[in-house]
Amino acid sequence: MIVLHGPDDSLILYKQMAHAKMAGLIAKAWKRPEHVPQPLWDRLVDAIDHHDDGWLSHDNEPTLDEHGQPHDFKFMPMHQHREIWRRSIALAMGRDWLAGLLTTMYARDLYVSYGQHGDADQAFINELGEVTSRMIQDAIKRDGDDRKIVAPASLSTLMSMFTFWDGLSLTLLGGLPWQADWQYDDGRSMLHVKKLDDAVFAISPWPLVEKELPISVQGMQLADNAWEDRESFHHAIETAQPVVTDVHLRQA
Repeated sequence: MIVLHGPDDSLILYKQMAHAKMAGLIAKAWKRPEHVPQPLWDRLVDAIDHHDDGWLSHDNEPTLDEHGQPHDFKFMPMHQHREIWRRSIALAMGRDWLAGLLTTMYARDLYVSYGQHGDADQAFINELGEVTSRMIQDAIKRDGDDRKIVAPASLSTLMSMFTFWDGLSLTLLGGLPWQADWQYDDGRSMLHVKKLDDAVFAISPWPLVEKELPISVQGMQLADNAWEDRESFHHAIETAQPVVTDVHLRQA
C-alpha cells in the first residue's frame, strides 16, 4: 500500500497492484532497444507488469502500525515485507522463470540497499542470493537462448530496465521522493523528467513509441488518518471515496 497525505488530514491510498499496473503501462509504451530481441523484451515487460502480484492479499487486508495508521510499503514490519516478496517471487516463477529471476534479483538488491540488516534481513539476502545463483546455473546448463539471457551483460540490461520502470512509477505516484534525472538500459541512456503540474510530466529525450502517454491510476481517499483497530480501518476502506489520479507523460 502506498500511503500519501491528502488535504485536511485525509489519506490517499494506492494499492501496490495499481502501481505495478502503471509500471507495466509505461513499459509497454517504451521503445525497445535494438540490442534486446522482441521476444525477450515482451517477457521483460510482462515481468514488471506482475512483479508485485504477491501484494494482492495484503492490499485486500492491509495492516495498521502502533499509531493506528496504515502501513506504507516502505515502513511496514519487515517480516511481513519478506513474506510478500516471497509470494511475489513464487507467483513470478509460475509465470516465467525469467520473471522469477528478475523479481528475486530485484528484491535482493532492495534489501542490500535499504534493509535493516539484522539477522533476519541478512538471512533473506542470502536466501535470495542462493536462489539467483541456482537459477542462473540452471539456465546456463539449458544452453541456447537461456544461456544468452543470463549472460552478465544481458542480465544487467534487463535488471536496469526492471528497476527503472518500478522506480519511475513509484516516483510519479508520489510514493518515492522526487527524482528528475534517471539512468536506464544499463547506463546506456539517460532522461530528464520535468514536473509541469501535479498531473503532467515532460520527458526528454522522449523514450516512448507514441507522442504521449496518459495513465489513470485508481486510488481511494479516507477522511481520517488513524483507526482504533483493523476492523474499523477495513470498514473505512470499504466505504472510501474513490479517487482517480491522472498522470500524463509528454515530450519536453
